[in-house]
Amino acid sequence: MDNDAVESLRKIGFTEGESKAYLALLSTGTSTIGPIVEKANVSTSKIYIILNRLIDKGIVSMVVKDRQKLFSALEPETILDFLDQESMKINSNKEDLKKMMPRLKMARESSSKLPIMEMSKGVKGFENFYREALDKSNEEPYQSLAGKNISFKMQHFFGEYFLRPEFSRIEQNMVYENEVWYLKDPGVHKRSRRKLLVASVLPKEFKELPNVTVFGKSIILSHVKEGEVYTIIIRDKGFAESFSKLLQIVRKSAQKPI
Repeated sequence: MDNDAVESLRKIGFTEGESKAYLALLSTGTSTIGPIVEKANVSTSKIYIILNRLIDKGIVSMVVKDRQKLFSALEPETILDFLDQESMKINSNKEDLKKMMPRLKMARESSSKLPIMEMSKGVKGFENFYREALDKSNEEPYQSLAGKNISFKMQHFFGEYFLRPEFSRIEQNMVYENEVWYLKDPGVHKRSRRKLLVASVLPKEFKELPNVTVFGKSIILSHVKEGEVYTIIIRDKGFAESFSKLLQIVRKSAQKPI
């Protein structure tokens, strides 16, 4: 059995049993269940269920001859047809989900249901926390300590994030690590287009700092470890006020950029 082929089929949604049964049929040709069970190494009790699922996928056919069921694998190209059909279903389901999204967000964002603190690992969680904070900010000032690791790792996200229309009405009080301000590509950070940006820069000895953001009633803490983004969001007015004071203290160590 070609283990690489089994793994490839599993990656596109086949079960291990389906993958082995289909590959067995490709090599045996039209067959009763005996040779399929033997070659695929699947149990007799499950083989009919597996073959029926492959028939539903449109990649296996079945005929009855002399009261025996004979199964055949269709041309491998039929897998592409199957994937096209699945893609259409996914796109249709995605459109339906988009219509439901406002209701789902309202349900999740109910103040009685949202946890005070959440942690995420990965870029998507980071981005979602920042989008949530903006949606709930009520155009309150954005305050942040821009640490080097996150600022460079997420620079393309931030470049577009701060160009959202809402930020044309929101003051952004930013304290930057020295390298973040002076070494980032202007074509990526796009600071010149941020009319309400109030920037200050820390001396060079302040480095390898985490990213700390206070936005509305949310605090977002993030850092990069071994290439992975870790993010914590705290949804609490008291915490936000405390971290705001902390950022004011940090700002006193910074200077206006040259």
